[in-house]
Amino acid sequence: MAENVRHHRKRDRCLSLIASLIPGVVAFLTIFGWDKLNPLNIAWLLRGDMGSHFLGWLFFKNSAWHFPIGHFDTWLAPFGTNVVLTDSIPLLAIPLKLIKDATPQVYQYIGCWLFLSFVLMGLYAFRVCQALGGTKTQSILISLIFVFAPPLCFRVEHVALSSQWLIMAPLYQAIRMQTGHCLGIRDRLELAVIAIMSLLIQPYLFAMVFPLVVLVWFGVPAKFEVRLLASLKHRLRTSNSLLYAHVLLVLGLVFWAVGYGQNTTRLTATDFGSFSADLLTFFNSMGHSLILPRLRTSWGQYEGFAYLGLGQLLLFASKPFGKKSQSGASGVQTIQPGFLGKGWWTMVGLLALYALSGSIRFGGNDLIDVSWFWSWFSPLPDMFRSSGRFIWPMYYSIMVVTASNLISLDSKFPKKLLAIGLIVGIQLGDMMPAFIGLRNSWDRPLPNHYKTISTQYDGEKFTNLVMVPARVFYGETECGRLEWSEFEFFGTALFAAEKGVRLNSGFSARVPAEQGKSICNLSSDHLSNTLLIRLIEHGQTNSNESCHSFTRFQACYLR
Repeated sequence: MAENVRHHRKRDRCLSLIASLIPGVVAFLTIFGWDKLNPLNIAWLLRGDMGSHFLGWLFFKNSAWHFPIGHFDTWLAPFGTNVVLTDSIPLLAIPLKLIKDATPQVYQYIGCWLFLSFVLMGLYAFRVCQALGGTKTQSILISLIFVFAPPLCFRVEHVALSSQWLIMAPLYQAIRMQTGHCLGIRDRLELAVIAIMSLLIQPYLFAMVFPLVVLVWFGVPAKFEVRLLASLKHRLRTSNSLLYAHVLLVLGLVFWAVGYGQNTTRLTATDFGSFSADLLTFFNSMGHSLILPRLRTSWGQYEGFAYLGLGQLLLFASKPFGKKSQSGASGVQTIQPGFLGKGWWTMVGLLALYALSGSIRFGGNDLIDVSWFWSWFSPLPDMFRSSGRFIWPMYYSIMVVTASNLISLDSKFPKKLLAIGLIVGIQLGDMMPAFIGLRNSWDRPLPNHYKTISTQYDGEKFTNLVMVPARVFYGETECGRLEWSEFEFFGTALFAAEKGVRLNSGFSARVPAEQGKSICNLSSDHLSNTLLIRLIEHGQTNSNESCHSFTRFQACYLR
C-alpha cells in the first residue's frame, strides 16, 4: 500500500513537471521558433542590443584570460571592457570560454538561454498557481499569462533582462510561507543559488532579486513586525545565519573575481530619471494592444514598460481587491490586500518608488520632482539609471493576485475552467498580432558587408581590425554611431570575431570618457599587421596600403 502511494506521488510529480514546461515552450515557439536554438544560426542576432550582447561574448571568448576574469581587451581595443558590461551573461560566457578550443569559432547560446528563460518562467508560474490551490489544467492556462507577460516578451532583445524568472523564485517562496510553510535548508539553498545566479546574469536583476531573497530568508513576508529590530535577534537565530554568511561570502568572491569592482564596472552614468516608469505604466500598451491605445510617455520610459494586459485589467475591473465574497455579480472571490504579507508589499513598493525615479510622471507629464530625495543615495541612482526596470517585482506580484483571483473563481468545473480560459484568451488575443510581428522581425540574412569582407580577406593574417571612424558609444559622447549603419558595424565586427582579432569599436554599458576619446581619436598612421576598414569620406589611400574599394568604404591591409 505504501509502495503504491509513493509510486502515485512520484508519477504525479513527473506529470506536474511536464505540465509546467508546456507554457514556456509554447511562448518560445510563438515568439522565436525552434531554429533559434541552433548554435550556428547567428543572422537573427545581428540587431540592436542583442547584436552587442552576442558579439561581446564572441570577443570575450577569443581573448586571453585576464584578472578580473570578466575583463577582455579584444572589444573596444586597446582598453577593452568587462563581460558584465556587454550583458553577455557571465554565468554562461565564463565557463564556455574554458572549453573554447572544443567549440566552433563563432556560435551563439542566446537562443538556448531565451528558451530556458521562458521555460523557467513557466515552471515558476506553474508552481505559484499550484501553491495557490490551482489544478494542473488551471495552472497551465494561468501560467500562459506569465510567459506572455509584455515586460518579458518585449524585452527579449536585451537577453540578460529576459531572465525575469529570477524574480518569481523568491515570490514563490513568499507565497508558500503564507500557507504556513517553513523554509528548510533545501529552500534556502534554492534562494542562495538564485541570488548568486542573478549576480552572474545581470546587475539590475541582482539589485531587484537580492532584497527579495533577504526578505524571504528571514521570514519577513510571513509576519511583518513594526518593531523589526526587536525581533532581529530571534530571526537571526532561527534563519540559518551561518548559511546566510556563506552566501554573502560567495557573492563577495564572485563580485571581486568577475570584476564588478574594476574601474570600468564602477563607473556611473547620467540620465537618472529619463529611463523611468510612468504612473500609468500598468495601463499603457505602448502600441502592443489591439484594443487599448498607446498612452503618452516621456523619452526613455520604455524601460518602465509594465502593461498588465486587457484580460488582467478586465478581471481587476470586475472586483479587484477586498474581502472574500462567496458570491457576487462578477462571480469572483477576490483576495485581501495583505496577501503575500505587508513586508513583501512594502519592499516591492519601495522598488516601484525607485522605478518612478526623481521625476514622477503621469502620462508623460512631470507631476512631482523628488530628485532631491534620491540625491541622498548617490551614486546608486546613477549606477542603476534605468530605474523603470524596478517596477517588475511589483508587476509580478500583481500577476500573482490575478492568478489567485482566477483560481478562487466562485464557480464549479467546467464553468470555472471556461472562465479562466476566457480571461487568458482575451489577454493573449489582444496582443497576439504584436507577438507574431516580433517573431517575423527575426528573419534576416547575414549582412552583405560581412560577406564582402570575408570573401576578400579570409586568407589574410592580421591581429587588429581598425574601423575609421571607430564606432563607440560612451557616456554623453559618441563617435561613428551615425556614420556606420548598424548592419555595416555588425558585419565588420562579426568578421573580426571570426578571425579572432582585436577591434577598436564596440558597445559597453560603461566606458571611461578618456578611454572612449582615445579610441575615437586613434590615428591610422603607423599601424601594422592591421586590416583598416575606412569610410571613403574619412581618408585617402596611402602608397603603403593595399586597398580594395567598395560602395561606401575602403578595406586596406597594413602589413
